[in-house]
Amino acid sequence: MSTITTTRTSTTSSSSAARHLAKVSVGAAVTTAAAIVVAGLLDPGYSPRSEGISALASVESESASIMIFGFVTMALTAVAGGSALFLTLKGKAARTGSVLVVVAGVLTLVAGFARQSCSSLQQACLDRESAGAVAGSHVVHNLVSLVLFVLLVAGGFFLAAGLARNAANRRLALGTRVAAFAALGFMVWFGSAAYGSNGGLVESVFILLAFGTPACVAALVTSREEELA
Repeated sequence: MSTITTTRTSTTSSSSAARHLAKVSVGAAVTTAAAIVVAGLLDPGYSPRSEGISALASVESESASIMIFGFVTMALTAVAGGSALFLTLKGKAARTGSVLVVVAGVLTLVAGFARQSCSSLQQACLDRESAGAVAGSHVVHNLVSLVLFVLLVAGGFFLAAGLARNAANRRLALGTRVAAFAALGFMVWFGSAAYGSNGGLVESVFILLAFGTPACVAALVTSREEELA
């Protein structure tokens, strides 16, 4: 009897922690969006259409502190969302996807503090990169960002596969898979540099899909768990 009671108590505590983490993830996502908007408004000359959000945290940005805070909350979005999913979903695919999202969140924190020297979607900055006239942190930021983007996209596909095998949450699998394919498409588009003067918009949609999907799925999964409790 005591073993059963202990198991139920452990399950309840895990579910409660997952719900709190999911709420933190959604709250952090909203805070990140607000930080990006405010930082963009306070940085004269910044173009959300043609420049990436990383430019807002660069050495040249006048609102870098706000965007660095935004990177922290963006990292929290992924870490909290992935952790909530890890605690809630069962199966290797779902657990793998959750871990990939968490790792991507940790790397987002690294990218946030490894500041770029300039706005990397601008030709002048690209010329500096080619000439090796950027700081080491600029290079680290770009490399870490590439890795975390790949992890988030891969995590989305693993989560979709895990949800498809989970009877209680199977209805979320299709939407998660569509979001993963969309994120993959925007990541490839962004990486190809074939976006003309719309690089900032392409990256923004990718960020919304890649970070927003795990947060939304975590909120939906944990809310269902709460209803069934």
